[in-house]
Amino acid sequence: MKQRVKLAQALVHGPRIVFLDEPTNGLDPKGRIEMLELIRDLSRRKGVNVILSSHLLKDVEETCSAVVMLAKGKVVRQGSIADLKKAAPDLYEVRLKGDSEPFQEAVAAHGRRGGRCRTG
Repeated sequence: MKQRVKLAQALVHGPRIVFLDEPTNGLDPKGRIEMLELIRDLSRRKGVNVILSSHLLKDVEETCSAVVMLAKGKVVRQGSIADLKKAAPDLYEVRLKGDSEPFQEAVAAHGRRGGRCRTG
């Protein structure tokens, strides 16, 4: 309910643009769905430009038409979701704890190549 109230406060003055930082954080499944529907409605029917910051890629895919991906404060990719999926359909980031060699060998055994590996 707090998330909805915060969104309502942001919309009360009829802004042309709103910035939403993790708008579904802490919501139950039903509340999450309702919030995403509200965000879609804002941008598609009400003409409000929505800038959404989220680590939940499913939320981004369901609500956004374009994406800007940042890493350490720098733009690493941008474009429409469809274009980004076409460009790198099998791109993943994996963080490992311990020795990365067995993982890299398994990736290579499946005909894939790995990039940089950092362990920590």
